[in-house]
Amino acid sequence: VCFDFQMDKRPRFQKAGNASYWTDQALIYTYPILKVDFTTLHAMCVEMARYRPYNSTCFRLNPMLGGCLPCTFAGSGAPEVGPSTCVALTLRLIAQAKTGSDAMLLDDSAVIVALGLPQEACAPTRLIGYTPGGAVRALSDAGIVGNRLLGMGAAKALCADPKTGAVWTPPLQLLLRR
Repeated sequence: VCFDFQMDKRPRFQKAGNASYWTDQALIYTYPILKVDFTTLHAMCVEMARYRPYNSTCFRLNPMLGGCLPCTFAGSGAPEVGPSTCVALTLRLIAQAKTGSDAMLLDDSAVIVALGLPQEACAPTRLIGYTPGGAVRALSDAGIVGNRLLGMGAAKALCADPKTGAVWTPPLQLLLRR
């Protein structure tokens, strides 16, 4: 199961086998999320799907300009959630699962601190300022995600084996289209 914010600009779950999303042309990379309880993260995703924040096209301006804009130009349409692209929503959910604080859904600065994201002069000050690649690099540098794996098969190999009891590490899914 994947949690998506791109298909119709509202967060929702979908099967990994959804051919209209995971096309043959898609390159799929997975990153294990570290230091976060999967059950908690999943519960946060379920709650986010109920809030139904809107992924406004206006949010794309900030990352296109290097992530330096201190404003968002639009709201999410959900009072419980700050303006969010797919990247920002992912950062909010990981921070909320890590800290247990609902403040992560609205407070960009709190998310940046909780995840150990860069705070220097040229770093994004709003979560919508992050591109997918920039966010993964920042999460990797902060030790929040592990090494990149190619494809869902590699991510599935991380799942727990009922016979051995191996620990499962949930993958953060990135879809890169050619």
